[in-house]
Amino acid sequence: MCLIPTHPVPASDTGRLFLSRSELASHLQYAVAEAEMDERRQHQRYEVKEPLRGTIKPRMEIRVINISEGGLLVEAPYGLPPAGVCEVTLALPDGAMVVRARVARCRASMVKTAKGGASVVFHAGLSFDKELTGSPKIKKLIDELYCTESDIDVTGQVAIYQDSKQMM
Repeated sequence: MCLIPTHPVPASDTGRLFLSRSELASHLQYAVAEAEMDERRQHQRYEVKEPLRGTIKPRMEIRVINISEGGLLVEAPYGLPPAGVCEVTLALPDGAMVVRARVARCRASMVKTAKGGASVVFHAGLSFDKELTGSPKIKKLIDELYCTESDIDVTGQVAIYQDSKQMM
């Protein structure tokens, strides 16, 4: 049986083949907590079928993994600060759409590269502002993205701010 940690192993542990009992317990607690976290979702998730991209200021390119009436799950090249306020600009076929959100969580993940290697990316859960959550604007966006059968390549940017007062 092979156990693989669900979160990064500290650099000091590099090179060891086995985890201690306490390390294994820590990894298992993390996995259980992560599984329980999914149960707290308030809105249904919709897989994004076609490429949807965006950016985070200062001009951080992102890829939208899924969307709900309450927020987005994005993939970014760098970590986003927990509870950070951001402005997400999505480049849609009909033009750019700007939404405000708060970083609910951000975790590092390993992904396979096109050349067969591995790379670290960050998956961040972004919660829409209360007035945007469940709004007709978001429902229309979900409908357009989820129901489309065309090749959509949506890109955009995300800007992080110290607090909501800095947002334009």
